[in-house]
Amino acid sequence: FDESKSMSYQHLKFPIHDLDFPEDLVIRILAYLPTNEYLNTCKLVCKKWDALRHNVAIMRKQIATPRCMQYRKSGVGAQAWQWSGWRMAIPNHLWMKVSCWVKFVSVNDADAGGDDDDDDDDDDKQTQKQAYIPPPSGNFGLKLHGRLDNSWVKDCRPNTWTHISSVARATGGDGNHILLIFDSIREKVVVRFADLRLQIIDSPEKAKTKTPPINEYVAFTNSGMSKDYVAMGIDRKGIPAASGYGSMAFVSDYPPQNASKKH
Repeated sequence: FDESKSMSYQHLKFPIHDLDFPEDLVIRILAYLPTNEYLNTCKLVCKKWDALRHNVAIMRKQIATPRCMQYRKSGVGAQAWQWSGWRMAIPNHLWMKVSCWVKFVSVNDADAGGDDDDDDDDDDKQTQKQAYIPPPSGNFGLKLHGRLDNSWVKDCRPNTWTHISSVARATGGDGNHILLIFDSIREKVVVRFADLRLQIIDSPEKAKTKTPPINEYVAFTNSGMSKDYVAMGIDRKGIPAASGYGSMAFVSDYPPQNASKKH
């Protein structure tokens, strides 16, 4: 043990703790720390950090704001790997609840500001002006470890945000995938979804209450993406992403604050 070397560490200075370090950057950096780590450790470093607690809490909410994803299918026919979600092993005595907002939009809305193709026939132009809501099919919906739920499709309306959710027991099926899946949609479609959220709970009854879940994951926010998030292919990470006729990218859209959650 080299005591002189150990003592020299006392003279090191972390840049973030420097008085000249910009306060807004300090707040942003601290906001990325887990809540317990910040409250139990960082606030004890100095009075300056302790005084920033309110601003850090505000910044934490800002960077955790969910983003809006747009899935677009530009061709006709069912295709594999048209999905977004998680690949996650969960003990089979636990349950999963997946929820999100979805909105089916018209091609014109998706292309806001884009030029029309003069070669399109009247039927194609009419289709582009209308938001297409696909009928329920064998691989379209919320799919939790292989259990498919598309009962919510009947509640969707064109160009309108709808909150959807599904609950299923963890089984490890379908390669541990927990997905919003579009594989069996045969027509061209544009759908936006936001606040894609996975909650791990110990019973299906807990899904109907405000009891805190065992764990909760938001697929993508302004601060990044969930560690186990995958899209458009097995173990594929990162957005934008594409496979076959389908693609996913972030867009500027989000449900209004007064939108109601029926599911």
